[in-house]
Amino acid sequence: MEWHRKDTKMTNAQIIKNIRKKLNKISGLLSEIDEEFKKIDPEKPLATKRKQPRRLKKQIPMPSLEEFKQIYMELYSQFTKNNPGVVEEFVKAHTKDYLNAFCKANSLPIKAKESKGKIAKQIGQWFAQKKAITK
Repeated sequence: MEWHRKDTKMTNAQIIKNIRKKLNKISGLLSEIDEEFKKIDPEKPLATKRKQPRRLKKQIPMPSLEEFKQIYMELYSQFTKNNPGVVEEFVKAHTKDYLNAFCKANSLPIKAKESKGKIAKQIGQWFAQKKAITK
């Protein structure tokens, strides 16, 4: 295999000279690396990227079925007093697990997989329907 162009013929002496230059560069790099290794403090552990431990969800105690129903009635009462924003505030203030338990306890057909915005909208629609029916 030829490493040089066909039209320029190198003599063996020139090839050896080029190889020696490259070996000198390699030797210089190895010396630099050796100096950097000498700077390492053997007592100090090497910094390694550690995986951060997963944050565990805070387990807040869930209200009882009766408490969820009471919260529902208070929320509905505030909603009917021309305060529809109370539903969105309630949803934003609670976790999806809490909202799922709230919906189940009050027989609301709302899926927990929905975004909080959609959950708030659906609860608001549910309250609006209930308000219209009970007039």
